[in-house]
Amino acid sequence: MKHKIDPQVSEREPALLPSSAENERLGRMYQAAHLYYETFKVEDWRCPACRTRLAANARTRRTCQKCRARWENDEQTEVRSRLTQEDVALQMSPTGQVSRSEVQRLLKEAEESGLVHIVVTRSQTHPTTLLELAEDLRDKLNLKKVLLVPGREDMLDGPIPERARQAIRVLAAHRAAQYLEGELNDRDILCMAWGYLVNVVANLLTPSRPLPGLSIVPMLGVLSPRPLGDTFEANAAVQLAAAAFRSRHSHWLPAPALASKAEDREVVARLPLVSVVLGLIERSTFVLTSLAPLDPANSPYVHNNIATEEDIARVKQRGAVADISGLWYDSDGKAVLDDKLQAIGMDIAGLKNLVSSGWSEERPIVMAVVAGDKDRIDPLLSAIRGGIVNALVSDSVTARLLIERADRS
Repeated sequence: MKHKIDPQVSEREPALLPSSAENERLGRMYQAAHLYYETFKVEDWRCPACRTRLAANARTRRTCQKCRARWENDEQTEVRSRLTQEDVALQMSPTGQVSRSEVQRLLKEAEESGLVHIVVTRSQTHPTTLLELAEDLRDKLNLKKVLLVPGREDMLDGPIPERARQAIRVLAAHRAAQYLEGELNDRDILCMAWGYLVNVVANLLTPSRPLPGLSIVPMLGVLSPRPLGDTFEANAAVQLAAAAFRSRHSHWLPAPALASKAEDREVVARLPLVSVVLGLIERSTFVLTSLAPLDPANSPYVHNNIATEEDIARVKQRGAVADISGLWYDSDGKAVLDDKLQAIGMDIAGLKNLVSSGWSEERPIVMAVVAGDKDRIDPLLSAIRGGIVNALVSDSVTARLLIERADRS
């Protein structure tokens, strides 16, 4: 019998961006539950053969000082226990801003909301941790970085409730935000795609250090005359991230996301205000994006009257199966282009150039945040194999399905 984290939060319209306070509270509740119920600390080291407490030099030599038994894996000697509430508070805030009583409140809310419940499970001799699963997925698909959060097993049986999917997505966004906070530096150029989940990541950023030299740019131009009021807008995400990092080098792309013909696109791209930002986009060192199956009826282009449903259906007929920030690609990860729908900003070829350039082990990174949705797994696999993305933030169930489908194909 053990506690199991089961994402359940209140229903909300998925197209509406939850408030920063809501996202932060949900992220903190999930983080506290995960640390308290599913994370362990090493309390001692003992010989795996005779259980003698190991001296420091014995651990270094991997040889027991009493029975002379040897071991290959240091984990065999570790004596682990669950974290206390004080440990959880310290991990959530090393500076002491989170108290033990705050952790108690978060855990109580998690239990009352159904986020945590008790289930009976079979014991596992060698449980696969999130870290091990992330390493397996990274090696299997040759990715630079994989970060995982707990998923829901019932996703294997079909669509999960919207409130549960939302909880997993927000947790993945929280993990992505934490990674950005620790990974980015003043020399980076961060390029942000449009999309609900990218905006959630931007809302959850709470870096402990400012990055005034960090450049931040949108992947594409604007979708509407009021970009700050649209939860899908890349320019809105840029402004949120810039405020969080206190960046002095955030940039709007003062152009529409699409032009109706190539000549119009070229005219716009040559405008000085636009060309400067396009140059930065091309030199991005870190791209944050999501992706989705192609759905003409629900395209942001259609909702904002930039294109018609028939336009997007035409792209789908040409083989497009998914899009990254309105950039279409097929099942092999190849770009699908349309003469009447000319993107202004990054394109699929540009993303592939960043992925293939490989000028260091750390950069460039094109990171997709995709979690809690079985329908996005095949498009995600196509994007990875097609060299469109090289890093991933996702959930454990999605990771296992990616590995299984990669093995089959």
